Amino acid sequence: MSYRDHSPMDLDPPERFRRLDEFGAAREKLREVPLERALERHPFLSRIGWKLEFAGQLAGRPAEIVDPSGLPLHPAVHRYLRAAYPHGIYRHQHLAFQAFAAGEDVCLATGTASGKSMAFYAAGIDALARDAGARIIAIYPLKALAREQEDRWRQALHMAGLDAPVGRIEGGVAPPERDRLLRRCRVILFTPDVIHAWLLSSLSSPRVKEFLRAVRLAVVDEVHVYTGVFGSNAAYLFRRLQHAAQAAGGGQRLRFLAASATIAQPEDHLRALFARPFRVVGPAHDTSPRHELDILMVRPPEGQDLNTAVPDLFRALAREPGARFIAFVDSRRQTEQLAAIVARGGAGDDEAALTS
Repeated sequence: MSYRDHSPMDLDPPERFRRLDEFGAAREKLREVPLERALERHPFLSRIGWKLEFAGQLAGRPAEIVDPSGLPLHPAVHRYLRAAYPHGIYRHQHLAFQAFAAGEDVCLATGTASGKSMAFYAAGIDALARDAGARIIAIYPLKALAREQEDRWRQALHMAGLDAPVGRIEGGVAPPERDRLLRRCRVILFTPDVIHAWLLSSLSSPRVKEFLRAVRLAVVDEVHVYTGVFGSNAAYLFRRLQHAAQAAGGGQRLRFLAASATIAQPEDHLRALFARPFRVVGPAHDTSPRHELDILMVRPPEGQDLNTAVPDLFRALAREPGARFIAFVDSRRQTEQLAAIVARGGAGDDEAALTS
């Protein structure tokens, strides 16, 4: 039975906590915390009427840095790493590069802010530096994420000393401009819908054929989001992309490098998506630094709907001295709704704290 077979609130608190533990937390560092102690650390919950159901804590850890100079990567990659990471890289990044250099498809499934995107840039630099005609497809599930990453790709390639233009193709880009980007750019960022609706529907185009013939690497970010119907559609999309690139390239196999949040059975998830094995570098190898982390499972006040209770929670968090937080919700629409409610009800310092 999978985690998604139940709503978390349908489970007893210890079972909820165990399920979360399965989805990425390091068990040996995870411990239950008495509710009274947790409420002492977070008294605002009681003040706004939220009920604490369960509390746990993940221990912090210092960074563990290793020297990348011995990695069998192109000198341009080492130039980038020396410029961007003069003190070294994390062990999980080192392991990912070793596997990539050995010809494996690799997925980094480590924690937030653990440097997964850096692996994309380094692998891309290696592919472009070794083959002057190579192209790279970078796939991001959201347009906003692709826009953010576009400049970061440019910066990394510049630090490596490569003259490799970067482009982004999304729904608002006119067809003539798409052709120009395919011709000019060596790294192109896509969302899955554009690959489906345009790129793989334009295989008769000489420009598209030429681009796919030159693609040597596909990087796929946030692979954990490809679940349910979206995941099934994506699985067919990635198979079609592999087939199209292989057919256009005379049988040359397309390489993949992916990144994911920490999830259960990532190898099975990746095989279902891409129909091929991946070397997964997961939480057990993650040596990025981490602060001590409290995990709280809370229930809103009885009788309050979430559109009332959640903004109250946000305001209470904003009042905490020195507090900074990020809230994740189910959809863009829900994000806009909650932001509007908070803005309408905010006042003074609370409003400034929540919108800055």
